[in-house]
Amino acid sequence: MGGSNRNRFFSKDFMIIGIDKEGNVTAFNNKSEKLTGYRKAEVLHKKIWDTILPIEYKEQWMNYSKKVFSQKPIEVFEAPLLTKTGKKISILWKLMPIATGTVRDICTLGIEKTKGKKLIRFTKKLEKHKPSKQLMEKPKTEGLLDNDRILAMFAELRDSLIMERELIDGQWIKLREYADLLDELNKTLFEEKNRLIKDEVELKNKKERFNQIFQREIEKFNLEIKEKKQLLEKLQDKEKTFEKLQQKVEDIEELRNSLEKLSEELDKREQKINEKELKIKQEKRLLDKINIELKKKRHDLKEREVNLLKKEEALSKTRRELDEKERELTNLRIKLDRERQELEQRLKQPVNSKDKSYVKKEILRWKQRVEKLRKREHELKEQLRKTRVNERQLKKKLLQNMDGLKRLEELERMLNEEKTARERLHKELEMKDQIIRRFEEREKELLYKTQELERKEKLVEEYEKDLIAREEYLNELAAKLSKEKEEIESRIFTPQSSRGEQPIEPHISAEPIDKPVYNTTPTPSINESTIHE
Repeated sequence: MGGSNRNRFFSKDFMIIGIDKEGNVTAFNNKSEKLTGYRKAEVLHKKIWDTILPIEYKEQWMNYSKKVFSQKPIEVFEAPLLTKTGKKISILWKLMPIATGTVRDICTLGIEKTKGKKLIRFTKKLEKHKPSKQLMEKPKTEGLLDNDRILAMFAELRDSLIMERELIDGQWIKLREYADLLDELNKTLFEEKNRLIKDEVELKNKKERFNQIFQREIEKFNLEIKEKKQLLEKLQDKEKTFEKLQQKVEDIEELRNSLEKLSEELDKREQKINEKELKIKQEKRLLDKINIELKKKRHDLKEREVNLLKKEEALSKTRRELDEKERELTNLRIKLDRERQELEQRLKQPVNSKDKSYVKKEILRWKQRVEKLRKREHELKEQLRKTRVNERQLKKKLLQNMDGLKRLEELERMLNEEKTARERLHKELEMKDQIIRRFEEREKELLYKTQELERKEKLVEEYEKDLIAREEYLNELAAKLSKEKEEIESRIFTPQSSRGEQPIEPHISAEPIDKPVYNTTPTPSINESTIHE
Protein backbone atom coordinates (compact mmCIF):
# COMPACT_ATOMS: atom_id res chain seq x y z
CA MET A 1 0.00 0.00 0.00
CA GLY A 2 2.74 2.44 1.03
CA GLY A 3 4.75 1.92 -2.14
CA SER A 4 1.74 2.35 -4.46
CA ASN A 5 0.59 5.49 -2.64
CA ARG A 6 4.07 6.96 -2.79
CA ASN A 7 4.35 6.34 -6.53
CA ARG A 8 0.95 7.92 -6.97
CA PHE A 9 1.80 11.10 -5.05
CA PHE A 10 5.60 11.48 -5.20
CA SER A 11 7.71 11.99 -8.31
CA LYS A 12 11.27 10.67 -8.67
CA ASP A 13 12.38 14.29 -9.15
CA PHE A 14 11.41 15.24 -5.53
CA MET A 15 14.00 15.69 -2.82
CA ILE A 16 12.63 14.34 0.50
CA ILE A 17 14.48 15.64 3.58
CA GLY A 18 13.34 15.11 7.19
CA ILE A 19 14.12 17.85 9.78
CA ASP A 20 13.54 17.89 13.56
CA LYS A 21 12.87 20.92 15.81
CA GLU A 22 16.59 21.65 16.26
CA GLY A 23 17.20 21.70 12.49
CA ASN A 24 18.95 18.29 12.37
CA VAL A 25 18.50 16.14 9.25
CA THR A 26 16.55 12.92 10.02
CA ALA A 27 15.83 11.63 6.48
CA PHE A 28 17.63 11.97 3.11
CA ASN A 29 16.47 10.23 -0.11
CA ASN A 30 18.43 9.20 -3.26
CA LYS A 31 17.44 12.31 -5.26
CA SER A 32 18.83 14.48 -2.45
CA GLU A 33 22.13 12.56 -2.63
CA LYS A 34 22.31 13.03 -6.43
CA LEU A 35 21.61 16.79 -6.34
CA THR A 36 23.78 17.73 -3.34
CA GLY A 37 26.64 15.26 -3.86
CA TYR A 38 26.49 14.30 -0.14
CA ARG A 39 25.96 10.74 1.01
CA LYS A 40 23.23 9.98 3.55
CA ALA A 41 25.73 9.21 6.32
CA GLU A 42 27.47 12.58 5.80
CA VAL A 43 24.27 14.62 6.37
CA LEU A 44 22.17 12.69 8.93
CA HIS A 45 21.95 14.19 12.46
CA LYS A 46 23.67 17.40 11.29
CA LYS A 47 22.23 20.92 11.01
CA ILE A 48 20.67 21.53 7.60
CA TRP A 49 22.22 25.04 7.32
CA ASP A 50 25.69 23.61 8.11
CA THR A 51 25.54 21.20 5.16
CA ILE A 52 23.12 21.72 2.25
CA LEU A 53 21.73 25.25 2.89
CA PRO A 54 23.63 28.58 2.75
CA ILE A 55 24.15 30.11 6.20
CA GLU A 56 22.54 33.42 5.14
CA TYR A 57 19.18 31.58 4.75
CA LYS A 58 19.26 30.20 8.31
CA GLU A 59 16.79 32.76 9.77
CA GLN A 60 14.34 32.27 6.88
CA TRP A 61 14.35 28.48 7.41
CA MET A 62 13.98 28.83 11.17
CA ASN A 63 10.94 31.12 10.72
CA TYR A 64 9.34 28.69 8.26
CA SER A 65 10.02 25.68 10.50
CA LYS A 66 8.53 27.48 13.55
CA LYS A 67 5.35 28.14 11.57
CA VAL A 68 5.13 24.46 10.53
CA PHE A 69 5.78 23.23 14.09
CA SER A 70 3.00 25.60 15.27
CA GLN A 71 0.76 23.93 12.60
CA LYS A 72 0.47 26.99 10.35
CA PRO A 73 0.27 26.39 6.57
CA ILE A 74 3.17 27.60 4.33
CA GLU A 75 3.06 28.09 0.59
CA VAL A 76 5.73 26.89 -1.86
CA PHE A 77 8.83 29.15 -1.61
CA GLU A 78 12.17 29.44 -3.42
CA ALA A 79 15.57 29.08 -1.67
CA PRO A 80 19.01 28.02 -2.96
CA LEU A 81 20.61 24.64 -2.26
CA LEU A 82 24.36 24.34 -1.56
CA THR A 83 26.09 21.29 -3.12
CA LYS A 84 29.18 19.53 -1.78
CA THR A 85 31.33 21.34 -4.39
CA GLY A 86 30.00 24.75 -3.25
CA LYS A 87 27.64 25.27 -6.18
CA LYS A 88 24.24 26.93 -5.57
CA ILE A 89 21.09 25.50 -7.23
CA SER A 90 17.73 27.33 -7.10
CA ILE A 91 15.09 24.98 -5.57
CA LEU A 92 11.34 25.26 -4.84
CA TRP A 93 10.48 23.96 -1.35
CA LYS A 94 7.29 22.73 0.38
CA LEU A 95 7.36 22.14 4.17
CA MET A 96 4.85 19.67 5.71
CA PRO A 97 4.47 18.43 9.32
CA ILE A 98 4.83 14.75 10.30
CA ALA A 99 2.85 13.99 13.49
CA THR A 100 0.83 11.43 15.37
CA GLY A 101 0.05 13.76 18.30
CA THR A 102 2.35 16.75 18.42
CA VAL A 103 4.56 17.83 15.51
CA ARG A 104 8.08 16.46 16.06
CA ASP A 105 9.51 16.38 12.51
CA ILE A 106 9.02 18.23 9.21
CA CYS A 107 9.06 16.65 5.75
CA THR A 108 10.60 19.05 3.23
CA LEU A 109 9.88 18.38 -0.43
CA GLY A 110 12.25 20.07 -2.89
CA ILE A 111 12.50 20.20 -6.69
CA GLU A 112 14.59 22.15 -9.21
CA LYS A 113 13.09 25.44 -10.34
CA THR A 114 12.87 24.23 -13.96
CA LYS A 115 10.61 21.35 -12.81
CA GLY A 116 8.62 23.44 -10.31
CA LYS A 117 5.25 22.72 -11.94
CA LYS A 118 5.37 19.15 -10.58
CA LEU A 119 5.61 20.43 -6.99
CA ILE A 120 2.73 22.90 -7.55
CA ARG A 121 0.58 20.07 -8.95
CA PHE A 122 1.52 17.89 -5.97
CA THR A 123 0.50 20.60 -3.46
CA LYS A 124 -2.84 21.01 -5.26
CA LYS A 125 -3.42 17.24 -4.98
CA LEU A 126 -2.61 17.44 -1.27
CA GLU A 127 -5.13 20.25 -0.83
CA LYS A 128 -7.78 18.12 -2.58
CA HIS A 129 -7.05 15.21 -0.23
CA LYS A 130 -7.08 17.41 2.91
CA PRO A 131 -9.76 16.44 5.46
CA SER A 132 -12.86 18.59 5.87
CA LYS A 133 -13.44 21.05 8.73
CA GLN A 134 -15.27 18.38 10.70
CA LEU A 135 -12.23 16.13 10.50
CA MET A 136 -9.91 19.03 11.35
CA GLU A 137 -11.97 19.69 14.49
CA LYS A 138 -11.29 16.15 15.77
CA PRO A 139 -9.03 15.80 18.80
CA LYS A 140 -5.25 15.89 18.42
CA THR A 141 -4.78 12.23 19.32
CA GLU A 142 -6.31 11.27 15.99
CA GLY A 143 -3.46 13.22 14.26
CA LEU A 144 -3.27 16.16 11.92
CA LEU A 145 -2.74 14.01 8.85
CA ASP A 146 -5.15 11.14 9.54
CA ASN A 147 -5.89 10.71 5.88
CA ASP A 148 -4.77 7.20 4.86
CA ARG A 149 -3.14 8.37 1.68
CA ILE A 150 -1.04 11.06 3.34
CA LEU A 151 -0.09 8.75 6.22
CA ALA A 152 1.00 6.14 3.67
CA MET A 153 3.28 8.73 2.06
CA PHE A 154 5.20 9.37 5.29
CA ALA A 155 4.85 5.92 6.86
CA GLU A 156 8.37 4.85 6.07
CA LEU A 157 9.91 8.09 7.35
CA ARG A 158 7.93 7.88 10.60
CA ASP A 159 8.77 4.17 11.09
CA SER A 160 12.48 4.83 10.61
CA LEU A 161 12.38 7.68 13.14
CA ILE A 162 10.47 5.52 15.67
CA MET A 163 13.00 2.68 15.23
CA GLU A 164 15.89 5.07 15.81
CA ARG A 165 14.24 6.43 18.96
CA GLU A 166 13.62 2.89 20.28
CA LEU A 167 17.26 1.99 19.67
CA ILE A 168 18.40 5.14 21.47
CA ASP A 169 16.09 4.36 24.44
CA GLY A 170 17.47 0.80 24.68
CA GLN A 171 21.04 2.10 24.60
CA TRP A 172 20.17 4.68 27.25
CA ILE A 173 18.83 1.94 29.61
CA LYS A 174 22.05 -0.05 29.11
CA LEU A 175 24.10 3.07 29.85
CA ARG A 176 22.18 3.59 33.10
CA GLU A 177 22.95 0.00 34.15
CA TYR A 178 26.63 0.52 33.32
CA ALA A 179 26.60 3.75 35.36
CA ASP A 180 25.20 1.90 38.43
CA LEU A 181 27.89 -0.75 38.10
CA LEU A 182 30.53 1.96 37.81
CA ASP A 183 29.27 3.61 41.02
CA GLU A 184 29.65 0.32 42.89
CA LEU A 185 33.14 -0.09 41.45
CA ASN A 186 34.03 3.44 42.53
CA LYS A 187 32.98 2.67 46.12
CA THR A 188 35.05 -0.52 46.27
CA LEU A 189 38.00 1.26 44.64
CA PHE A 190 37.74 4.12 47.16
CA GLU A 191 37.87 1.64 50.05
CA GLU A 192 40.85 -0.10 48.45
CA LYS A 193 42.50 3.27 47.96
CA ASN A 194 42.20 4.14 51.67
CA ARG A 195 43.61 0.76 52.62
CA LEU A 196 46.48 1.16 50.16
CA ILE A 197 47.22 4.65 51.52
CA LYS A 198 47.59 3.19 55.02
CA ASP A 199 49.82 0.41 53.70
CA GLU A 200 51.81 2.97 51.76
CA VAL A 201 52.41 5.07 54.91
CA GLU A 202 53.62 1.97 56.75
CA LEU A 203 55.86 1.04 53.83
CA LYS A 204 57.25 4.57 53.70
CA ASN A 205 58.19 4.39 57.38
CA LYS A 206 59.84 1.02 56.84
CA LYS A 207 61.62 2.32 53.76
CA GLU A 208 62.93 5.36 55.63
CA ARG A 209 64.35 3.16 58.36
CA PHE A 210 65.81 0.75 55.84
CA ASN A 211 67.20 3.61 53.73
CA GLN A 212 69.01 5.09 56.72
CA ILE A 213 70.68 1.72 57.38
CA PHE A 214 71.18 0.86 53.72
CA GLN A 215 72.46 4.32 52.71
CA ARG A 216 75.58 4.04 54.83
CA GLU A 217 76.53 0.74 53.25
CA ILE A 218 75.61 1.93 49.75
CA GLU A 219 77.87 4.97 50.08
CA LYS A 220 80.78 2.64 50.72
CA PHE A 221 79.80 0.52 47.74
CA ASN A 222 79.30 3.62 45.59
CA LEU A 223 82.84 4.79 46.25
CA GLU A 224 84.20 1.40 45.21
CA ILE A 225 81.84 1.23 42.22
CA LYS A 226 82.86 4.75 41.07
CA GLU A 227 86.50 3.71 41.11
CA LYS A 228 85.65 0.56 39.20
CA LYS A 229 83.46 2.51 36.77
CA GLN A 230 86.36 4.82 36.03
CA LEU A 231 88.50 1.77 35.38
CA LEU A 232 85.76 0.33 33.15
CA GLU A 233 85.42 3.61 31.22
CA LYS A 234 89.16 3.65 30.62
CA LEU A 235 89.01 0.05 29.47
CA GLN A 236 86.04 0.81 27.21
CA ASP A 237 87.90 3.75 25.70
CA LYS A 238 90.84 1.49 25.05
CA GLU A 239 88.52 -1.11 23.49
CA LYS A 240 87.07 1.58 21.23
CA THR A 241 90.57 2.66 20.21
CA PHE A 242 91.42 -0.97 19.52
CA GLU A 243 88.26 -1.36 17.38
CA LYS A 244 89.18 1.82 15.50
CA LEU A 245 92.67 0.46 14.93
CA GLN A 246 91.23 -2.80 13.62
CA GLN A 247 88.93 -0.86 11.30
CA LYS A 248 91.88 1.20 10.10
CA VAL A 249 93.87 -1.99 9.48
CA GLU A 250 91.00 -3.41 7.42
CA ASP A 251 90.73 -0.13 5.48
CA ILE A 252 94.48 -0.17 4.83
CA GLU A 253 94.29 -3.78 3.60
CA GLU A 254 91.48 -2.79 1.24
CA LEU A 255 93.56 0.17 0.06
CA ARG A 256 96.52 -2.12 -0.42
CA ASN A 257 94.44 -4.51 -2.54
CA SER A 258 93.05 -1.62 -4.56
CA LEU A 259 96.58 -0.23 -5.02
CA GLU A 260 97.82 -3.62 -6.21
CA LYS A 261 95.00 -3.73 -8.74
CA LEU A 262 95.78 -0.18 -9.81
CA SER A 263 99.48 -1.00 -10.13
CA GLU A 264 98.61 -3.99 -12.37
CA GLU A 265 96.39 -1.76 -14.48
CA LEU A 266 99.15 0.84 -14.64
CA ASP A 267 101.67 -1.79 -15.79
CA LYS A 268 99.28 -2.84 -18.54
CA ARG A 269 98.72 0.77 -19.50
CA GLU A 270 102.48 1.41 -19.51
CA GLN A 271 102.95 -1.51 -21.90
CA LYS A 272 100.21 -0.15 -24.13
CA ILE A 273 101.73 3.33 -23.94
CA ASN A 274 105.18 1.99 -24.85
CA GLU A 275 103.68 0.13 -27.81
CA LYS A 276 101.87 3.29 -28.87
CA GLU A 277 105.08 5.30 -28.50
CA LEU A 278 106.91 2.85 -30.79
CA LYS A 279 104.09 3.10 -33.31
CA ILE A 280 104.16 6.89 -33.04
CA LYS A 281 107.93 6.95 -33.65
CA GLN A 282 107.56 4.70 -36.69
CA GLU A 283 104.72 6.83 -37.99
CA LYS A 284 106.79 9.94 -37.31
CA ARG A 285 109.63 8.59 -39.44
CA LEU A 286 107.20 7.72 -42.20
CA LEU A 287 105.66 11.18 -41.95
CA ASP A 288 109.11 12.80 -42.14
CA LYS A 289 109.86 10.80 -45.29
CA ILE A 290 106.47 11.72 -46.71
CA ASN A 291 107.16 15.39 -45.90
CA ILE A 292 110.47 15.28 -47.74
CA GLU A 293 108.84 13.59 -50.73
CA LEU A 294 106.02 16.12 -50.65
CA LYS A 295 108.48 19.00 -50.66
CA LYS A 296 110.28 17.50 -53.65
CA LYS A 297 107.00 16.93 -55.46
CA ARG A 298 105.92 20.47 -54.74
CA HIS A 299 109.17 21.80 -56.15
CA ASP A 300 108.78 19.60 -59.25
CA LEU A 301 105.18 20.70 -59.65
CA LYS A 302 106.15 24.36 -59.42
CA GLU A 303 108.85 23.88 -62.08
CA ARG A 304 106.38 22.03 -64.29
CA GLU A 305 103.84 24.78 -63.84
CA VAL A 306 106.44 27.36 -64.88
CA ASN A 307 107.34 25.29 -67.95
CA LEU A 308 103.69 24.80 -68.81
CA LEU A 309 103.08 28.53 -68.53
CA LYS A 310 106.00 29.20 -70.87
CA LYS A 311 104.71 26.61 -73.33
CA GLU A 312 101.23 28.11 -73.11
CA GLU A 313 102.67 31.53 -73.96
CA ALA A 314 104.59 30.07 -76.92
CA LEU A 315 101.47 28.25 -78.12
CA SER A 316 99.42 31.41 -77.84
CA LYS A 317 102.02 33.25 -79.95
CA THR A 318 102.04 30.51 -82.57
CA ARG A 319 98.24 30.54 -82.58
CA ARG A 320 98.24 34.28 -83.19
CA GLU A 321 100.77 33.88 -86.01
CA LEU A 322 98.70 31.09 -87.56
CA ASP A 323 95.58 33.23 -87.32
CA GLU A 324 97.38 36.06 -89.14
CA LYS A 325 98.62 33.66 -91.79
CA GLU A 326 95.11 32.27 -92.24
CA ARG A 327 93.88 35.79 -92.78
CA GLU A 328 96.64 36.40 -95.35
CA LEU A 329 95.74 33.14 -97.13
CA THR A 330 92.10 34.12 -97.26
CA ASN A 331 93.06 37.51 -98.66
CA LEU A 332 95.31 35.84 -101.27
CA ARG A 333 92.51 33.45 -102.26
CA ILE A 334 90.18 36.36 -102.72
CA LYS A 335 92.79 38.11 -104.93
CA LEU A 336 93.41 34.91 -106.92
CA ASP A 337 89.71 34.47 -107.52
CA ARG A 338 89.47 38.03 -108.80
CA GLU A 339 92.49 37.66 -111.07
CA ARG A 340 91.12 34.33 -112.35
CA GLN A 341 87.85 36.00 -113.19
CA GLU A 342 89.72 38.81 -114.99
CA LEU A 343 91.77 36.29 -116.95
CA GLU A 344 88.69 34.37 -117.96
CA GLN A 345 87.14 37.58 -119.17
CA ARG A 346 90.26 38.44 -121.14
CA LEU A 347 90.38 34.96 -122.66
CA LYS A 348 86.87 35.37 -123.88
CA GLN A 349 87.89 38.57 -125.70
CA PRO A 350 89.82 38.35 -129.00
CA VAL A 351 93.50 38.40 -128.12
CA ASN A 352 96.71 38.66 -130.16
CA SER A 353 99.36 35.99 -130.25
CA LYS A 354 101.64 38.06 -128.06
CA ASP A 355 98.96 38.63 -125.58
CA LYS A 356 98.17 34.93 -125.56
CA SER A 357 101.74 33.99 -124.78
CA TYR A 358 101.84 36.61 -122.09
CA VAL A 359 98.59 35.36 -120.63
CA LYS A 360 99.83 31.77 -120.63
CA LYS A 361 102.96 32.80 -118.80
CA GLU A 362 100.90 34.70 -116.29
CA ILE A 363 98.60 31.69 -115.81
CA LEU A 364 101.58 29.42 -115.22
CA ARG A 365 103.06 31.87 -112.79
CA TRP A 366 99.76 32.16 -110.95
CA LYS A 367 99.36 28.38 -110.91
CA GLN A 368 102.80 28.04 -109.34
CA ARG A 369 101.91 30.63 -106.76
CA VAL A 370 98.62 28.83 -106.02
CA GLU A 371 100.47 25.53 -105.54
CA LYS A 372 102.94 27.21 -103.21
CA LEU A 373 100.06 28.73 -101.30
CA ARG A 374 98.36 25.32 -101.07
CA LYS A 375 101.56 23.77 -99.76
CA ARG A 376 101.89 26.59 -97.28
CA GLU A 377 98.26 26.11 -96.26
CA HIS A 378 98.83 22.39 -95.82
CA GLU A 379 101.90 23.08 -93.65
CA LEU A 380 99.95 25.57 -91.55
CA LYS A 381 97.14 23.05 -91.07
CA GLU A 382 99.68 20.48 -89.91
CA GLN A 383 101.11 23.00 -87.47
CA LEU A 384 97.59 23.76 -86.17
CA ARG A 385 96.89 20.08 -85.68
CA LYS A 386 100.16 19.63 -83.80
CA THR A 387 99.44 22.66 -81.61
CA ARG A 388 95.99 21.27 -80.77
CA VAL A 389 97.54 17.92 -79.86
CA ASN A 390 100.04 19.73 -77.66
CA GLU A 391 97.21 21.70 -76.03
CA ARG A 392 95.35 18.47 -75.19
CA GLN A 393 98.49 16.96 -73.69
CA LEU A 394 99.08 20.11 -71.63
CA LYS A 395 95.49 20.03 -70.35
CA LYS A 396 95.90 16.38 -69.30
CA LYS A 397 99.12 17.26 -67.49
CA LEU A 398 97.37 20.18 -65.77
CA LEU A 399 94.58 17.88 -64.60
CA GLN A 400 97.16 15.39 -63.31
CA ASN A 401 98.92 18.19 -61.48
CA MET A 402 95.61 19.30 -59.94
CA ASP A 403 94.98 15.72 -58.71
CA GLY A 404 98.47 15.70 -57.24
CA LEU A 405 97.79 18.99 -55.45
CA LYS A 406 94.58 17.57 -53.97
CA ARG A 407 96.48 14.54 -52.77
CA LEU A 408 99.09 16.80 -51.24
CA GLU A 409 96.38 18.77 -49.40
CA GLU A 410 94.88 15.52 -48.06
CA LEU A 411 98.33 14.40 -46.92
CA GLU A 412 98.85 17.75 -45.17
CA ARG A 413 95.51 17.40 -43.39
CA MET A 414 96.44 13.87 -42.31
CA LEU A 415 99.78 15.15 -41.05
CA ASN A 416 98.05 17.85 -38.97
CA GLU A 417 95.68 15.25 -37.49
CA GLU A 418 98.62 13.01 -36.65
CA LYS A 419 100.36 15.95 -34.97
CA THR A 420 97.31 16.73 -32.82
CA ALA A 421 96.95 13.04 -31.90
CA ARG A 422 100.66 12.92 -31.02
CA GLU A 423 100.32 16.01 -28.79
CA ARG A 424 97.26 14.52 -27.07
CA LEU A 425 99.14 11.27 -26.43
CA HIS A 426 102.06 13.20 -24.97
CA LYS A 427 99.69 15.01 -22.60
CA GLU A 428 98.10 11.69 -21.57
CA LEU A 429 101.55 10.23 -20.93
CA GLU A 430 102.46 13.21 -18.73
CA MET A 431 99.20 12.84 -16.77
CA LYS A 432 99.82 9.11 -16.29
CA ASP A 433 103.38 9.80 -15.12
CA GLN A 434 101.96 12.17 -12.49
CA ILE A 435 99.42 9.52 -11.39
CA ILE A 436 102.21 6.90 -11.13
CA ARG A 437 104.25 9.29 -8.96
CA ARG A 438 101.26 9.89 -6.69
CA PHE A 439 100.69 6.15 -6.35
CA GLU A 440 104.34 5.62 -5.49
CA GLU A 441 104.10 8.33 -2.81
CA ARG A 442 100.93 6.73 -1.41
CA GLU A 443 102.61 3.30 -1.38
CA LYS A 444 105.45 4.77 0.67
CA GLU A 445 102.95 6.33 3.09
CA LEU A 446 101.09 3.02 3.38
CA LEU A 447 104.30 1.14 4.11
CA TYR A 448 105.10 3.63 6.86
CA LYS A 449 101.56 3.29 8.28
CA THR A 450 101.67 -0.52 8.17
CA GLN A 451 104.91 -0.43 10.18
CA GLU A 452 103.26 1.86 12.74
CA LEU A 453 100.18 -0.37 12.84
CA GLU A 454 102.31 -3.44 13.55
CA ARG A 455 103.91 -1.55 16.43
CA LYS A 456 100.47 -0.48 17.72
CA GLU A 457 99.12 -4.03 17.37
CA LYS A 458 101.81 -5.20 19.77
CA LEU A 459 100.77 -2.49 22.23
CA VAL A 460 97.11 -3.49 21.82
CA GLU A 461 97.92 -7.13 22.56
CA GLU A 462 99.53 -6.03 25.84
CA TYR A 463 96.41 -3.94 26.60
CA GLU A 464 94.18 -6.93 25.86
CA LYS A 465 95.99 -9.09 28.39
CA ASP A 466 95.62 -6.36 31.00
CA LEU A 467 91.92 -5.92 30.10
CA ILE A 468 91.20 -9.64 30.43
CA ALA A 469 92.68 -9.66 33.96
CA ARG A 470 90.61 -6.62 34.94
CA GLU A 471 87.42 -8.07 33.44
CA GLU A 472 87.83 -11.23 35.53
CA TYR A 473 88.24 -9.12 38.66
CA LEU A 474 85.14 -7.03 37.79
CA ASN A 475 83.05 -10.15 37.12
CA GLU A 476 83.97 -11.48 40.58
CA LEU A 477 83.00 -8.16 42.14
CA ALA A 478 79.67 -8.08 40.27
CA ALA A 479 78.85 -11.64 41.39
CA LYS A 480 79.58 -10.79 45.04
CA LEU A 481 77.52 -7.58 44.83
CA SER A 482 74.53 -9.40 43.32
CA LYS A 483 74.66 -12.07 46.07
CA GLU A 484 74.81 -9.44 48.81
CA LYS A 485 71.94 -7.50 47.23
CA GLU A 486 69.75 -10.63 47.07
CA GLU A 487 70.50 -11.39 50.75
CA ILE A 488 69.55 -7.82 51.76
CA GLU A 489 66.29 -7.89 49.77
CA SER A 490 65.33 -11.29 51.19
CA ARG A 491 65.91 -10.00 54.73
CA ILE A 492 63.93 -6.79 54.18
CA PHE A 493 60.88 -8.18 52.35
CA THR A 494 60.34 -11.39 54.38
CA PRO A 495 56.72 -11.62 55.73
CA GLN A 496 56.61 -10.47 59.40
CA SER A 497 54.53 -12.21 62.11
CA SER A 498 52.64 -9.01 62.99
CA ARG A 499 52.35 -5.48 61.62
CA GLY A 500 53.55 -3.88 64.83
CA GLU A 501 56.95 -5.58 64.71
CA GLN A 502 60.01 -3.52 63.86
CA PRO A 503 61.68 -4.23 60.48
CA ILE A 504 64.74 -6.41 60.60
CA GLU A 505 67.86 -4.41 59.89
CA PRO A 506 69.83 -5.81 57.00
CA HIS A 507 73.08 -7.48 57.88
CA ILE A 508 75.67 -6.35 55.35
CA SER A 509 78.77 -8.49 55.26
CA ALA A 510 81.86 -6.44 55.89
CA GLU A 511 84.22 -9.12 54.70
CA PRO A 512 87.14 -7.73 52.71
CA ILE A 513 87.03 -8.52 49.00
CA ASP A 514 90.13 -10.08 47.57
CA LYS A 515 91.47 -7.66 45.00
CA PRO A 516 93.60 -9.03 42.17
CA VAL A 517 97.09 -7.68 41.69
CA TYR A 518 97.24 -5.59 38.50
CA ASN A 519 100.19 -5.30 36.22
CA THR A 520 102.21 -2.48 37.82
CA THR A 521 104.29 -1.82 34.74
CA PRO A 522 103.29 1.52 33.12
CA THR A 523 101.29 0.94 29.95
CA PRO A 524 102.46 2.97 26.96
CA SER A 525 99.97 5.72 26.09
CA ILE A 526 98.44 5.86 22.60
CA ASN A 527 97.88 9.34 21.25
CA GLU A 528 94.56 10.07 19.54
CA SER A 529 96.47 11.55 16.61
CA THR A 530 98.14 8.19 15.92
CA ILE A 531 94.75 6.45 16.13
CA HIS A 532 93.07 8.86 13.70
CA GLU A 533 95.85 8.28 11.17
